[in-house]
Amino acid sequence: MSTRIASILSYLFHPLFLVTYMLFYLMAANPYLFSNREEKANGLMIISVVMTTVFFPVVSISLMKALDLIDSFEMKEKKERVGPLIVTSLFYFWLYLNVRTNSLVPTPLSCFVLGTVVALFISFFINNFNKISLHAVGMGGLAMALILIRINFLYDTFIVNSFVGQFII
Repeated sequence: MSTRIASILSYLFHPLFLVTYMLFYLMAANPYLFSNREEKANGLMIISVVMTTVFFPVVSISLMKALDLIDSFEMKEKKERVGPLIVTSLFYFWLYLNVRTNSLVPTPLSCFVLGTVVALFISFFINNFNKISLHAVGMGGLAMALILIRINFLYDTFIVNSFVGQFII
């Protein structure tokens, strides 16, 4: 039972989803940041972020698996992680190049994408010597980004309504 829960959490909080989670957090925490745009523009930004940070890396890694460049999607050996880290880094860097000069993309998201690119390159370098947990790198980056956003961009509260009650983060 506990391995099933761990597996579900591993997929739910997979590092590929973290940029998308940050985008949704920013949209919920400060809707005024996105208010100068139409709903269509918001939808296009969501689609482009998901395609660049989730879809393209997953397709690339699936092709690596189909071509036997990696043995499994779990990538248990540090050698197997080299290709996926390079491909994912390129897609995330491509996203950063597109969002850094776009005035419609909020600064916190651009900064988070840059931090993600830096974390991927550092992870690639460290992976050449030791196998590290990419989930831990991703969650550490997400936690730090949330702290820095709260401090630097003055999002005082983020209210989460649930069936249990209201939580203020």
